[in-house]
Amino acid sequence: QSTNTRQAVSNITKDEIDEKIKRAVQQLPKTWVKSPTVVVEAAIFLIQEGVFKIPDLGIQNVKQCRAFLLSAIWFQERMNKEWELESASTMSGNFDEFVLVLIGPGGTGKTAVLKSAEALITFFLGGDAVRKLAPSNSAARLLRGDTLHALCKLPFGGAQLTSKAGKLKTPKLIELRKLWEKTVAAFIDEISMVSADQLCQADVRMRQAKQRSDSLFGNLGVVLSGDFLQLPPVDREGYRKSLADPVCEI
Repeated sequence: QSTNTRQAVSNITKDEIDEKIKRAVQQLPKTWVKSPTVVVEAAIFLIQEGVFKIPDLGIQNVKQCRAFLLSAIWFQERMNKEWELESASTMSGNFDEFVLVLIGPGGTGKTAVLKSAEALITFFLGGDAVRKLAPSNSAARLLRGDTLHALCKLPFGGAQLTSKAGKLKTPKLIELRKLWEKTVAAFIDEISMVSADQLCQADVRMRQAKQRSDSLFGNLGVVLSGDFLQLPPVDREGYRKSLADPVCEI
């Protein structure tokens, strides 16, 4: 995005984003009929209400709209299967395992996409349908979610899931499945701070939670957001080079 566009997006506070999305969602019809397009129609309505409109410029942020509509199409496809409806999309069948990656510096509008996708999903399914995760308490609070360790019951101290400390006993496994029972989507923020091991462990835990061992992230719709150029990669051994360094120097 251009500098002007990024600056314009940066001027919007998180509270203003929340209020804008809340007002738009309130305009959606309280009663709706199951159909192969109702979710996408609601998503388009939110866009038309200006949830991604850039202040001062008065135009839609195209990249935000595109990411949001991809989420909406995935969610529509999922609901069509649940409602036992035929899909109206030409992309039918491509969304069995949905992982959307939002990468960009602070102020480019990642949060607005996450909040809008959350609002769309909860409008149809309720508040427990989306879980929001982050690697730290501070990042989780900003997202109004919880930490990766808490929601996925990950082991501490570098323990592996196959170790004694990493295996879930039956009561904890039941608790995990109950926690994720109504969840259809998981948003993981600050993904650049999550190590490859932790992401793998989160994948395994979500498979256990949804009892879908053969599906990526337990067949949940997953959005990974963050900025990989913010910091060097999470790396205990210290041999991975920062993506911010020029390739020729590496």
